[in-house]
Amino acid sequence: MSRPPHRGPVSWQGSCEALRGLSWKNLLLLFWGFRGYLLFILDLLVFFSSIILAYHLRYHVDSIVRFIPPPEATPPTIIPFLKAATVLSISWLFILAGNGEYRNSPQLLVSTHWPLRNLLNGGFLAFVFLMVLGVLYHGLLVSRLVYLLSLVIALLAASSARLLRQWLENYLCGQGILQEKLVVIGGGRRAAEFLKHLKSHNASVKVVGSLEANMTTTAGNGDLGLPTLGGLRDIAAVWQRLPFDGLLCIADEDGLSSGYLDRELMMLAVNFCESHQIPFYMVPDSLGVAVTSREIDVCQDYPIIELRDASLHPGYKIVKRLMDILISLLVLVLGLPIWCCIALLIKLTSKGPVIYIQERVGLEGKPFKIYKFRSMVENADAQLKEMIDLENLPEPVFKIKEDPRVTPVGRFIRRWSLDEVPQLVNVLSGTMSLVGPRPEQVDLVEKYNLWQRRRLKAKPGITGYQQILNRGIPSLEKRTVQDLYYLKHQSFWLDLFIIAKTIIVVIRGDGVK
Repeated sequence: MSRPPHRGPVSWQGSCEALRGLSWKNLLLLFWGFRGYLLFILDLLVFFSSIILAYHLRYHVDSIVRFIPPPEATPPTIIPFLKAATVLSISWLFILAGNGEYRNSPQLLVSTHWPLRNLLNGGFLAFVFLMVLGVLYHGLLVSRLVYLLSLVIALLAASSARLLRQWLENYLCGQGILQEKLVVIGGGRRAAEFLKHLKSHNASVKVVGSLEANMTTTAGNGDLGLPTLGGLRDIAAVWQRLPFDGLLCIADEDGLSSGYLDRELMMLAVNFCESHQIPFYMVPDSLGVAVTSREIDVCQDYPIIELRDASLHPGYKIVKRLMDILISLLVLVLGLPIWCCIALLIKLTSKGPVIYIQERVGLEGKPFKIYKFRSMVENADAQLKEMIDLENLPEPVFKIKEDPRVTPVGRFIRRWSLDEVPQLVNVLSGTMSLVGPRPEQVDLVEKYNLWQRRRLKAKPGITGYQQILNRGIPSLEKRTVQDLYYLKHQSFWLDLFIIAKTIIVVIRGDGVK
């Protein structure tokens, strides 16, 4: 039976034991395991009620605010304030969620972060957004004094909740009740010094063992004074036996080339941690994975990076899906006469079906059927084996210039990328997106190494960042680097830029031979 999803310092088994024991320590641990969700609910109540409370203070509680001039007219109805409270709550929560404020995972990087920074920045942006909407839509245009009072109330209440959470965390750590279990990869003098600092300055962390990153040598772990739990190839079995809350990789002065750390095995560990929602921390080298400033910090004078999948903003995921559906429907419906003409030309000029169907690899390596207008002769797949030796390719990617299998009509629709229009059906079904990494063939993906497979961590797209930069250039390394850059920095505005640039690239005919 598979293990339930990882939720941070408190394992699923620990939560069940807490329910059975019902001791105060277990109850604290149980609630602590869901602290992100609890903080989200508390913030929702605080943000919404702050405007309502400010409304009553302004118009109905004169004794508390005698220094404020009384309203000249009859107090306004509360309806506009309820609308404003709804907009404020949603926008503020979205901003905080996008900054990882409600994560339940261990927070090894908070040592130098001011805990109220995200709250203040989010509050400022949310109130600016609310006031701009108030100018555009007068139903949200309420008293500026109410806005000011509600901002003060919300910041005081939400800040108190965070300070209380910090005090509770320090108390639980001081009592030895709450400790995050870390497993270490690496060794050498640098690792020993870092762990010594960590043990003396961070009571919330307990290093429970080490993993060998290079099974050809055991050097580097014995001098850490930690039990060896196994090798990185056995990381799944180790986690089943001893569920840990974070994985900490410490490179020596020479980085991954020191002999302690094998790059392929390290990538295996990164992928495992991402799939199980386990924080992966690293004292650089960074494995060539793009990181953002929020994931870099200093812990006891050591630079430390948290490697993880791009933290997609909840609002971005919704907007991206809506954009996929609306644009796909618009193009399919408005261009229906053109698509029918293309289908008729394909049918009249060459043998075979109008729609070409092939199995491709999608999100997380799951196969799916991709649809395209057929641009080649009927037996094109059989001819490919005679033209390309797929088993002996220097890397799993290829590009055939002046492909003789392409039909005259196919050459035209390929020139204008019209052969990809049926993929909009894939977008509507959810197996693809308008923007994302290129969907590759199954037999090529089977030859990917662990680093190259990281480009499968998003839905494939009809167009994408690497498609507009390297259209027609068969370099998998370059494609992968650019795909990973997009996955780390994807946003609504970047998607719009890629779509606009795609139109320019298609018109110019870049990469078409």
